[in-house]
Amino acid sequence: MSEFPRAAPSQCLFGQHWLTAFLDVQPGDRILVFGCGSGLELSLCLACGAGRVVGFDSWLVKLAIAYRRNRAAFLLGRLNLRHGGLEALSGGIEPVDKVLCINTVEHVENRIGVLRKLSTVVTAGGRIVIATDARASLRGTTALGEDTRLDMIGTGWTGTRVETLPRRRDSLVCTIGHRRR
Repeated sequence: MSEFPRAAPSQCLFGQHWLTAFLDVQPGDRILVFGCGSGLELSLCLACGAGRVVGFDSWLVKLAIAYRRNRAAFLLGRLNLRHGGLEALSGGIEPVDKVLCINTVEHVENRIGVLRKLSTVVTAGGRIVIATDARASLRGTTALGEDTRLDMIGTGWTGTRVETLPRRRDSLVCTIGHRRR
């Protein structure tokens, strides 16, 4: 049996639920989300029992929406929201069990450096999901995922794979891996 859950696109109405299935949130997990947007993924992680979630986004208006959507978790100390993006990796980030990057990694110049840094933040056996809304053809989307997967392998991530969810106007590509135990 695979180490990662496989989510059938026909069973998923929204890409966010698909992402959460790949992240495989367990009770008590500490999760880091880059590109948290309006906070739907944060809500889903918290609903699955994550112990602590930290969401980053470079848009203040998105963080305000994420806060409103998840106010109770924020007030209970289960959610922390921060302004910024992957550049936050240069600062002190506490170890986490899982990382979700949404429409962020494909925009950095040094993707290998970011993947290396993420591997130092994720605990042994932890998981990473890199998700990209690709406006390219299905073939182009798959190529983008494969490029990311190869970079992940080169930086020490194991059990990597690419999943693509075709949608009407675009595709969602997820590159998934975990840190060595």
